[in-house]
Amino acid sequence: MIYLNNLRSISFFKIMEIDLKLRIIKPEYKVLELGCFPGGWTQYILSVYKEVKLVSIDKDQIRNFRSKNFSFIRSNIYSSNIFKLIRIASKSNFNLIISDTCINISGIYLADKIKYIKLIKRILLISKLFLLKGGNLLFKIMLGSLEGKIRKMFRSFFRVSFIRLSCTKNNSSEVFVYCNCFRF
Repeated sequence: MIYLNNLRSISFFKIMEIDLKLRIIKPEYKVLELGCFPGGWTQYILSVYKEVKLVSIDKDQIRNFRSKNFSFIRSNIYSSNIFKLIRIASKSNFNLIISDTCINISGIYLADKIKYIKLIKRILLISKLFLLKGGNLLFKIMLGSLEGKIRKMFRSFFRVSFIRLSCTKNNSSEVFVYCNCFRF
């Protein structure tokens, strides 16, 4: 983990670059964060947007975030009770859902692709259930070859664009998918 100036991880800079470029977060937003450990995105949101109501989920515990507008759910997003836990943490739906979640990459392309598609389908289901009409979704993929499949899966519900960050290594397959203007 990177603790440069008390930062939790390099992902702090990634969400900062995306937010500065696209202005995805607004002070009055309610944000759902899927896969928040070690807390880089959480740290950015809570330090820059004091009024944002943030609900973060991860199977691993994150520590030392104290804010009246922050709730943490320790759970796997595939858990059978995750929808109930989200509804308990927030009585109303979200303006923005973000996910820096990554699969455990095996290096076996087909196996990794299947796991990524399962993850992406779960993110889409959570978005359908908990995103406000007109809301936005941001998530990470590590297989750029999935762009066509993602566009096809999401185009009925969102406008879809793909973002490659300047802070991402040149040989990395990391791409962020920005889906805006949710309609369902």
